[in-house]
Amino acid sequence: MRVSGRQGKLTFTVTNRGPADDVGVVAVRTGPGVQRSWFTVEAAQRTIANGTSATFVVKLDLPQRVKSGTYHFEGIVFSAHEPGPEEVARSSGRVAFTFRTRNMLWLVVAITVLWAAAAVAIWYVSTQA
Repeated sequence: MRVSGRQGKLTFTVTNRGPADDVGVVAVRTGPGVQRSWFTVEAAQRTIANGTSATFVVKLDLPQRVKSGTYHFEGIVFSAHEPGPEEVARSSGRVAFTFRTRNMLWLVVAITVLWAAAAVAIWYVSTQA
């Protein structure tokens, strides 16, 4: 999954290999340190005719408090008609994404160096007069 800024998007394709039409539901199962609230599945539940596929879009929106790191989740799909969907859900397998916060330390250092250089230049010019 590619993350730009604090947002990302991924698609899962689900194929109904069953003998009849079914209502497929796509959800996100989170890994360690990952919150379900970071994800939105567009049109998470829909009818998929037997022998056809449907594409589900999963959007990621990271809150400000998330720290840099690599995180994991997986997409799961199950029939809306199944009792206990977690037990019969099919998994996409683990999906990883890496998020890096922008380190502003270099900017603070650069501004400090520029201010120091300006102060030295002003001092030098004022002592030469």
